[in-house]
Amino acid sequence: MRATWTIPKERMKGKLDQRKPHTVPLCEQALVVLRALPREGDLIFPGHRANQSLSDMAMLAALRRLGGYKDEDGRAVVTHGFRSTFRNWAAEKRPDVPWIVPEIALAHTVGDEVVQAYLRTDLLALRRDLMEAWSAFACPLVADNVLPLRA
Repeated sequence: MRATWTIPKERMKGKLDQRKPHTVPLCEQALVVLRALPREGDLIFPGHRANQSLSDMAMLAALRRLGGYKDEDGRAVVTHGFRSTFRNWAAEKRPDVPWIVPEIALAHTVGDEVVQAYLRTDLLALRRDLMEAWSAFACPLVADNVLPLRA
């Protein structure tokens, strides 16, 4: 399956006139989790208020209730730290992957204005392979471990 999630440019960070949509290739493990989660309208992670998603603080509280998460050096990881964990894993465990692939996967701006003007690919196929490898490392067969965040 070649599923993707596209984040509209309005939800992306950066200068308003330079924002563009970001397409995320979804691995099979992500699809299993998404299919298993209960839905409230269009929201995958609904918050307590109607039509609002969970806040960053709610995600952090859930992470702490689950006992937290520590990186390989024993440091506590906050929700945004998962991005750093992914980037470090890609650098250390997948040195065969060009550095630009995880950077684009994280929606980072790469290169100067000239590079950006000529770089017209989103490297989706390479990012899909990288995300499949990341999912195999981070959450092999998580379908049986999906729990609702609200009890």
